[in-house]
Amino acid sequence: MATASPGRALASPKYTFSYVDKVFDFILECGVRPFVELGFMPRELATVRETVFWWGAHCSPPTDMARWVELVTRSIEHWIDRYGLAEVREWRFEVWNEPNLVPHFWTGTKTEYFELYEQTALAIRKIDPELKVGGPATSVFVPDDRYKGEVEDRSAMHETVTASDVDPLDWRPVWIEDFIAWCAERELPVDFISTHLYPTDFAYGPTGGGSTSLDTSTRRSTTCGSFAISWRTARIRIPRSTSPNGRHRHRPATSSTTRSSRRRSSRGRT
Repeated sequence: MATASPGRALASPKYTFSYVDKVFDFILECGVRPFVELGFMPRELATVRETVFWWGAHCSPPTDMARWVELVTRSIEHWIDRYGLAEVREWRFEVWNEPNLVPHFWTGTKTEYFELYEQTALAIRKIDPELKVGGPATSVFVPDDRYKGEVEDRSAMHETVTASDVDPLDWRPVWIEDFIAWCAERELPVDFISTHLYPTDFAYGPTGGGSTSLDTSTRRSTTCGSFAISWRTARIRIPRSTSPNGRHRHRPATSSTTRSSRRRSSRGRT
């Protein structure tokens, strides 16, 4: 979203999609469907700016929820126009990334994230009732109540680094139960639940640096036995083609043997 140009302010927001079009075109050409993470906040809509990364991502609630909804709506409508409704219905739209990690990936509260999800999910379903949306895209599993409140309470942390055995600890995902309850109470659409699990969730020292030495059998049973759905692994491979009007369309899958035979026969033609 462009909000200004050199030397003058724009009378209204102008939406440009050239960069994301190149990315999505390439992803689809590779036979993969996008799993779209909606975030972060444009500078002009951010309540707090440059919260994380060297390039200054703006990971905060919007100053104007209606304008955020308009941005989401315009973006998805553009993708539908470019790739076709049938294709975009197969995508997943994840609202934000790891909002429990305050103040880096989010500067608001848990409830403020739920409100962002509510407005975003309703906007997406208003475009088309078969579009898929989910969250809360939280980070890590924890064996304590540090994320039970509106923001992280580090005084409630269990020092996993000092545990002799991490498997018996009561590992749980972050915000999942509260998120499901919030959406159920308001009858909000939830097509998938996402949370991000990392092999090092339990391996950091009390000060946030360093790691302990855990044997591989413990590491496997702890990480692989946990519930986790993440955009990082939810890739769906599909074949696709582009129709003459520029919209991307599916084509029937062909085996590598068939494709090779076609290439050989083509080279043999005069």
